[in-house]
Amino acid sequence: MLVTWIVVEKGAPHESATLIKLKEKEFILGRSSNDDSSPDISFSSLFISRRHCRIRYSNDQALLFDLGSRHGTTVNGKVVSPKVPYLLQHGDTIILAKGIVILRFSQGANYDETIDFNTIQTASLKSTPSPIIINTEKHECLIYGKKISLTHKECCCLNLLYENANKLVTFDQLKLIVWAERITPETALPDVGTDEINVLLYRLRKKLNTQGSLIKNIRGRGCILELL
Repeated sequence: MLVTWIVVEKGAPHESATLIKLKEKEFILGRSSNDDSSPDISFSSLFISRRHCRIRYSNDQALLFDLGSRHGTTVNGKVVSPKVPYLLQHGDTIILAKGIVILRFSQGANYDETIDFNTIQTASLKSTPSPIIINTEKHECLIYGKKISLTHKECCCLNLLYENANKLVTFDQLKLIVWAERITPETALPDVGTDEINVLLYRLRKKLNTQGSLIKNIRGRGCILELL
């Protein structure tokens, strides 16, 4: 019988390189909640659906199903269609909500075969402590311990930048996540103008006070939250 693990490379509140052994026949991955419907493997980000995807394990085979999540699931860069099974293989990279959560599927005859050292070593690299802590459930953040209330869109924007810290977040990505309610069957992107994006970023920088300067604009492309 094969041993099956999920390696969390990225996905709050889990630490990088967290190992989750799959023992049951079925696991639900999703956003944590305060009621009895919490998933088996939970994440705190607002962009993860409460029931985001399912992994069903039987006869040494693992099938992944996206459960109609709002921001999608990909495996090795391929979009997983809702409710359509995807057969997982050892080493597959599972991404939830465009990189908010990154997982590695590992499977082998024993633990040593299952966990690839280079994968764990890379995932275990730590950065310096962040001055920003975000609570997406309460729509607030802590800046060196000082609590700051955020609007829903400010929280979505800051969390997206934080989850992609030190990487470019394009204006199109901001539109898709922050203004998701404006997506229609006729439009690939929400109808959001540059002025509206700039106003949101201005308000967010102002609320973050001295830490607002960590959000850098890349002209014509997007912005970056610099936490190096």
